[in-house]
Amino acid sequence: MLDWQRSSIMTRMLTVEQARELITMVANGRTLKSACKEKGFNTAAFYARRAVDVAITGEYARAREMFDETLEDDALEIADDPYLEPHEKRIRIETRHKHLAANRQAKWGNKVHLDVNVKGDPREAERKADERLLRLSSDPAVPLLTQVIDAEVISVRTTADKQSAGDILDAEPGIFDQS
Repeated sequence: MLDWQRSSIMTRMLTVEQARELITMVANGRTLKSACKEKGFNTAAFYARRAVDVAITGEYARAREMFDETLEDDALEIADDPYLEPHEKRIRIETRHKHLAANRQAKWGNKVHLDVNVKGDPREAERKADERLLRLSSDPAVPLLTQVIDAEVISVRTTADKQSAGDILDAEPGIFDQS
């Protein structure tokens, strides 16, 4: 970066108080761009402040987490709004869910992880595991859970799972269990 560019950014940088005002707006569900526009600030000025102030960086990260919680609440409110058309509800809720799944995968993502360790014919075990996974994933009411099969583990889980492995084992027998 050239010296004149650096000095230009520094003169436009927000004060700590201005940055905190924007952070509060983000925490309350506003996008940074809309908050800056409302207050007459440039988003680059906020990013310049954030780049030189560790405290602002941390506060903004916490505000983004709160923003995501607000999006989740918004999705529930949209679903319950009797004045919105069904297609409008679907689009607005889906947009929020996609944002959350993309930006906070650990909490809201639909990532599936499959570990298979089998003794015997691996093709037969793979076929049975595929059938089991298909059956579990095709029913939206059944969350993907960990299954223990014949002392070997096929682990199928999402980040949203809250049940313990003991609850799962008691709930449904594995595909290799003898009747």
